[in-house]
Amino acid sequence: REGISVAHPSRFIFIGTMNPEEGELRPQLLDRFPLSVSVERIGSVGDRMEVVMRNVEFERDPAQFLEKYSDSQEELRNRIAQAKRLLPDVKMPERLLLGICKACLDLKVDGMRPDIVICKAASTLAAFEKRGEVTLDDVLVASELALSHRTREGGFLKPATHEEIKKAITEAVKEVKP
Repeated sequence: REGISVAHPSRFIFIGTMNPEEGELRPQLLDRFPLSVSVERIGSVGDRMEVVMRNVEFERDPAQFLEKYSDSQEELRNRIAQAKRLLPDVKMPERLLLGICKACLDLKVDGMRPDIVICKAASTLAAFEKRGEVTLDDVLVASELALSHRTREGGFLKPATHEEIKKAITEAVKEVKP
C-alpha cells in the first residue's frame, strides 16, 4: 500500500553466546557479527574460587551484592558516557587506516565490513581511554576482535589466527608511508 510507513526507533546491542561443543555457526552467519570474543576456561584455582564466592554472595543477598559493586558500576557508566561524548572527535591517522585496509586485503577477508568495524572499534577504544587519536595498539585489539571469526577468500580459508592478524596489521602499518 502506498503512503504507509512503519518506523520504530531502537538502539540495542545483541550479545550472543554459544558453546562450541554444541556445534558451530555457519561462516556466513558468524561473519555478520562485527566483533567476537572467545572465552577460555578459567585455569586458576584462585580465579575459580572468586567466581564461586561471588555467585554465592549474589544468591545470598542480591541487593547487598549490587550495592557492594555500585560505585565501580557507576564509574564504568560515567567512563562510557564520557567516551560517547569524545568519540565523534577521535582522529584515525591515515597511516593506520591504510594499514587496516591493506591488512584486510593481505588476510583475504571477505567484504568491507571488517575494515569498517576495525576502524570504528579502534576509535571507540581510544575514546574509552580518553584519547583523541587512535594508536596502533587500538588497531591491534580491534583487529583481533573483528577478524578472528571472519570468513576469508569466499569461505575457503579458515579465519586468521591471532598471530596472523597481529603480523598482518603490524607489517601493513610499517609499509605505509607516514
